[in-house]
Amino acid sequence: FRQSGEAEKYFQELWLGISKFKDSVFCIFLK
Repeated sequence: FRQSGEAEKYFQELWLGISKFKDSVFCIFLK
């Protein structure tokens, strides 16, 4: 089923962006 694969990719990229965002926010608070 093609749609589920695209949705999975979308959520993976979204999760990656959230993790990077959290990392940068964490660095800002640690400084």
